[in-house]
Amino acid sequence: MALKPQSRFHNLLFNSNLLLRLALCFGLLGPVAVLSTGCPSPTTPKVTKRTPPPARRTQPKPPPSPFAKQYKFPAVSILSPSRGPRFAPLQVLELVNPLTPEAQQLHQLRSKLWQKYPGLIRWTVRFSPNLSNDRSYWHTRAMFASNRLGIFWSFLDQWYSKGNAQASLTHQDMLKLAEQCGADPQAYELKLLYEPHKMLLDRDMRWAHRLKLTGKTRLFVNGALLQPPYTEERVLQAMEWAKMRAFTLIRQGVPSRRLYDFWLRAGTAVPRASKYPAAIRPRRYVHVPFQHIEGTPVRGPGDAAISIVEYSDFTCRPCRKAYLSLHQLMKKYPNKIRFYFKTYPIGAHADSYRSAELAAAAQAQKKFWPLYDLLFREQRKLLDGEMLQLAKRVGIDPRWISGELDRKSFLRQVIINKGHGRKMGVRGVPLIVIDGRKVYGARNLKQLVEIAEQELWKAGYPKTP
Repeated sequence: MALKPQSRFHNLLFNSNLLLRLALCFGLLGPVAVLSTGCPSPTTPKVTKRTPPPARRTQPKPPPSPFAKQYKFPAVSILSPSRGPRFAPLQVLELVNPLTPEAQQLHQLRSKLWQKYPGLIRWTVRFSPNLSNDRSYWHTRAMFASNRLGIFWSFLDQWYSKGNAQASLTHQDMLKLAEQCGADPQAYELKLLYEPHKMLLDRDMRWAHRLKLTGKTRLFVNGALLQPPYTEERVLQAMEWAKMRAFTLIRQGVPSRRLYDFWLRAGTAVPRASKYPAAIRPRRYVHVPFQHIEGTPVRGPGDAAISIVEYSDFTCRPCRKAYLSLHQLMKKYPNKIRFYFKTYPIGAHADSYRSAELAAAAQAQKKFWPLYDLLFREQRKLLDGEMLQLAKRVGIDPRWISGELDRKSFLRQVIINKGHGRKMGVRGVPLIVIDGRKVYGARNLKQLVEIAEQELWKAGYPKTP
């Protein structure tokens, strides 16, 4: 259908009106949008506010260590007196010479520290007596003997209560102290005279010698050395510092069993010693049981300072040299040595066992020591077969002793003596045991005097000038 002209005009007018309306709408909305949003300025930088960083907290610096040096050594000392839990966070080692004033100071502080740190301290004692002419070694032997009976700490209290009279305490005084602590005096005396204990004391002294602390009293806390003076304030300060460091490691997850190892990481090893003093060099001390010397011929007083046991053979030439040296040694120390002689025939000579049987028979006749002296002095005649003639010279009937030797009446006693020697480790003669210290072979008088002086000093007797 064709449109009319009038209608076309109306459509064109309608379309133009519509376009005009749209233009007006956009024209009006434009300024409104500009007014509402504004014109961005490309030259103006965008400002962002920065938040200041949080202030750092200044941690206080830990206090300086009061200790002189950190060492590496085991916390537990075998057979040394100790008290407290094994894995305590504070492992305290007291190296003590009981005659020093520092030892008295530490003894007065010990009970206070146990009360202030209950369950946190393990206290171990190692000994460092003087090498000079005093009785400190003897006192440490007395203390060690009390430890073997379980009365060490109470014995220590009684000993320090004597004050200035400590250095002059005698053997009997030590027995009374042990009795006051609840120990049997006889049992304590046996421990006091037990020779192998000197091995442990010499071990402690060698350790102190390596640290150049022989004869001194020092305190170690977890391997760290605290130098004197040991005032209450100074020791407590050191303990608090060690406790703080130990608890820090525990909070970091270190188990209590490994706590001491962490302390030792920063430590230095105990230096080695090229040479030890003669009195404390490593040596083996042995104990001769009472059953071995019961009924054995003996010379010297019963209360002598040291005892000597010799295993010897009358037909042995080196044994004769040992006899001459021991004879002169007994003359030099007439009241300080008790001498036991035990036959140990080695069978190298035909009369080796027969001479030992002859000595046993002479002992039964109470003529042992005259025969002993004669057999060694006239050893040449003994080796030439004149044994019966020598026995006659000391008053033994030759016919009686000849029959006893033929019947081997005393052979059993000789075999028992030899068995005792084997148990003591005798492999050759002569073997001389000077207060538990083995001396092999024949020594001259000078060597025996030097050894005897060392053992007399360890027994509490001053050295002769």
